[in-house]
Amino acid sequence: MSNGIYCYIDKKNDSVVYIGKDSYIDKERRHKSHCLEKKYNEQQINKVIQNNPSRYEYKIIEEGNFPEKDLNNLEMFYIKKYNPLFNFTKGGDGALGYKHTKEAIEKIRKSAKGRQNFKGKHHSKETKEKMRQSKLGDKNPMKRKENREKVSKSLKEYYKKNDHYNLGKKTPQSVKDKISITKSKNSNSTGFYRVYKHKSKSCKQGFTWEYRYTENGKRKKLSSVNLKALENKVKKAGLEWICFDK
Repeated sequence: MSNGIYCYIDKKNDSVVYIGKDSYIDKERRHKSHCLEKKYNEQQINKVIQNNPSRYEYKIIEEGNFPEKDLNNLEMFYIKKYNPLFNFTKGGDGALGYKHTKEAIEKIRKSAKGRQNFKGKHHSKETKEKMRQSKLGDKNPMKRKENREKVSKSLKEYYKKNDHYNLGKKTPQSVKDKISITKSKNSNSTGFYRVYKHKSKSCKQGFTWEYRYTENGKRKKLSSVNLKALENKVKKAGLEWICFDK
């Protein structure tokens, strides 16, 4: 899409009779509007063109990607230069009376043409791929991979600072025991490490005391109806007997 300045030329005497600006000059939107029958009474130039279309020639003077202010200034410049018969204002949409030197107008023209996106320009495959990857954002597979690598690196740095979580090393048994005791304390209502009440109809008290532990990957237990007797069994087996309340 481009904008610019256009004019109508009277072919009979080769004179410019109207200057205008068009925000969509590549589509000739203003020219088409001037020629619409329903627009006949909107502007004097519309009546002139529609009454004698073969006499007046549409021509583009400037085309580019001009900022609105520069486009207004260019319109004013060409109206002043050609003094068209059917332009009844100085142009510029509110910039009346603002004057630019010829040098300034030339700079504006060159600057805008430098920003113009010419038709037929093709991007390389590499450029297209970069544009595509940029639009994908966080959905980009490469971006997700990069994020995973950042997270992995961050975790490794964290584990290095915590000795008992060092990668490639087994957790020391002393640490395991502390973790196990803490979990047991929070979940056990008997007040003793690894000791649980097991319901039993065969006992008068309705339950037995059980000391549960793991040995060589297998779950085992020691039980007794008497807590003191169970303590002796546990200590005799070389296992830890810990009272949380002490």
